[in-house]
Amino acid sequence: MLARVERMKWYKHDLDDYQRDTAQLTLTEDGAYRRLLDAYYQREGPLPSDRTVLYRICRAQRRSEKTAVETIIGIYFVQN
Repeated sequence: MLARVERMKWYKHDLDDYQRDTAQLTLTEDGAYRRLLDAYYQREGPLPSDRTVLYRICRAQRRSEKTAVETIIGIYFVQN
């Protein structure tokens, strides 16, 4: 059987730093942040500014999930 070989995307994730910097987040906010971080590093560049696209990246469907995405964008990301 042949498998498709892809380059593995990698970034340093320091557990202590992450915990210190995100201890105040809810479970939903933490999930949104991790998905946005993963998307950022996977793209190796800025995330789109379109909120609908960001909601899809995070799989946010409920209003509370979209609010969590908005919270994370406001805390950890800057608009260019």
